[in-house]
Amino acid sequence: MSELVRTYGGDDGDLQDTVEPALASITVKGAKDPIAKGDHVNLTATGDQTAGDNIAPLAIPIADPASHVWTSSNPKVASVGPSTRALTAHRPGTVTVSVTSGGITGSAQAIVE
Repeated sequence: MSELVRTYGGDDGDLQDTVEPALASITVKGAKDPIAKGDHVNLTATGDQTAGDNIAPLAIPIADPASHVWTSSNPKVASVGPSTRALTAHRPGTVTVSVTSGGITGSAQAIVE
């Protein structure tokens, strides 16, 4: 997903705004259950853009430079880098790993043995 930055000139200076594509949903993929303590897994996420009247929905990767944040429901069981998407298993349990971009969140569960 890429951003569009627009700059407007005026007598008082320039005004910039950022436009990001609107997402309808995000799908998270990664850890095949179960994962072992100490394992590192790279997660991926794909966002489905909102379709318009003349535009078919488009699946786009949730990655840099788009704004996104990864989280874990229980970092003591498994932590995930906020921008790196690397999941690290610490101890047995189940976590929900989420990524948020453009106000939309997608999640997946991971089981650590």
